[in-house]
Amino acid sequence: MTDTAVTMTAVPLPGTDLAVTPLVLGGNMLGSRLDEDASFALLDAYVESGGTMVDTAAVYSDWLPVVERGCSELTIGRWLGTRPGPAVMVATKGGHPDLARPHEPRLDEAALRQDVGQSLDRLGLPALDLWLAHRDDPRLPVAEILGVFEALRTDGLMRWYGVSNWTTERVAEAVRLRDAGAAPGFVATQSAFAAAVPRADRMPADLVAADAAMLTLHATSGLALLAYSAAAKGWFAGAVGAGDAYDSAPNRHVRDVVRTVAAEIGAEPAQVALAALLGLDVPLRLVVGCSSVARWHQSLAAVAMPLSPDQVHRIHVVLPVGVTSSAPGRGYAARPVTRGS
Repeated sequence: MTDTAVTMTAVPLPGTDLAVTPLVLGGNMLGSRLDEDASFALLDAYVESGGTMVDTAAVYSDWLPVVERGCSELTIGRWLGTRPGPAVMVATKGGHPDLARPHEPRLDEAALRQDVGQSLDRLGLPALDLWLAHRDDPRLPVAEILGVFEALRTDGLMRWYGVSNWTTERVAEAVRLRDAGAAPGFVATQSAFAAAVPRADRMPADLVAADAAMLTLHATSGLALLAYSAAAKGWFAGAVGAGDAYDSAPNRHVRDVVRTVAAEIGAEPAQVALAALLGLDVPLRLVVGCSSVARWHQSLAAVAMPLSPDQVHRIHVVLPVGVTSSAPGRGYAARPVTRGS
């Protein structure tokens, strides 16, 4: 199922004036795996489909030796410069450790101001729509870190902010500060989240995958979750190498159910897996990285996937993350569930 006529509808991101579509375009390949022409074509296709937000980071692809430093942000900036008006919003990230010193956090005010200024220059924007701290520094109080973010917001350098790869406990503290009025600009987080769960022994130590507790926090607080690796790195499509990160009994179980549902409606399993996530009662946006326009249209079809309430329920009750649903057609919520490994 690859209906290229599908158009997404943007809905408000909770607590903000930003209207964001269900699928956010991941920018990790822009300017690196995809050259400038291919990157521009993908960005154009995303906007033509109604897309409103591209996700990127200051550090994207800097680990590759032969690419332009900051190539994703720079490519997006050049693309924005060729398009009249605000073609799309940009969510970018900073505060990532220096790649030469990965264990040294960079969330001090000087580093953050440097990264935010650099992103503004690369993107050619007067202010960032949504900025996220790419990593955490558990040595620092959450209030101290968010205080810097608020100062940057007060200075007009960003409109809204969030965090990426923070634990549930640290995010919960940030929510408490938001609710107390100390961090009104805090509106989103990023974690790995898909219909399959990354294997703990293959997950980099500095990345965080959403679990049932994280999803419950988002559902109850109204905090938006921008889920990266939403396609489980091709696990449902049978991508070579995906098994290294996702091969487990629970993931094989959910893949079997997804494949059964996909066969029932004549769709690709990867599309069905994305569509099922969009039925969760969580303020969720799925960040989808695509290597081509064709791949983008394959992912886009998930937005209009004709899944019945029963089919969605059958997938939700086997999600390895521990998300279940009360009954078909009654809405879905995140709840801790004990599952076998």
